Amino acid sequence: MLDKKVENLERQIEALRGRKTGRDGDFEFTTRSPFSQQIEEEPVPPRFKMPQVEPYNGRTDPLDHLESYRALMALQGASEALLCKAFPATLRGAAWLWFTGLKPSTISSFEQLGRQFASTFAASRPQRRTSDSLLDIKQKEGESLREYLDRFTAATWEVRELDQSIAMSALKTGARSYRFLFSIEKNFPADLTEMLVRARKYAKAEEAVASRRSGAEQTSKKQKRRREDRGRPGSPSPRRAENPPRLRHLPRLQGPPRQRSPSRPRPP
Repeated sequence: MLDKKVENLERQIEALRGRKTGRDGDFEFTTRSPFSQQIEEEPVPPRFKMPQVEPYNGRTDPLDHLESYRALMALQGASEALLCKAFPATLRGAAWLWFTGLKPSTISSFEQLGRQFASTFAASRPQRRTSDSLLDIKQKEGESLREYLDRFTAATWEVRELDQSIAMSALKTGARSYRFLFSIEKNFPADLTEMLVRARKYAKAEEAVASRRSGAEQTSKKQKRRREDRGRPGSPSPRRAENPPRLRHLPRLQGPPRQRSPSRPRPP
């Protein structure tokens, strides 16, 4: 079994190098392009720069790689032929071996190349979320409304064809904030965007209340700690302002004796 795997790997390497061995042991290099003559004859623009794309090795979602590659090439106004000719440079490992195994002159468009590429590595695509899967996302006990909304919103991004009505129902049944639920029961939002905006407002209000409550608890703890410290033996008693000396305890100040002016003589 192992020998067969090694033999198959050697064949793939030989195909990758594009060589074949004759009876005399000489090596002859050959060109095996899977592209049509029209694609091969179109020259590559002299100012073309290969986009910085993460090499694809067959282990991740092929559609993500295709979309990323196409978007970067569109910035340079790449033609159909250039899309095809530059694409192999983004492949590594098993993906590169797949490309070298394509039959010569069988690819005439990038759409055709992309379909074969995506179908070959379809097994590497992660299981996509559906709109119904959002119904399983519930706000956990002790989880804030903001944290729940972050998880829920991130999950909606993974759904390719999001059903608005199902998503709104999932958000309503998954939330635990009674103020938010009372709000949407009283005035149901028109769409998911409006529902999320309203939910964010209630999440912000909840955080403000929690912040004030936490501040009050911290103040109460500090006051309690101070009272406990005062009751411990050896702890200094709070200083009190000393009473100023009372003036009644001081001797009364007396001035020098008053001198009487001489009396005037009475007239005879």
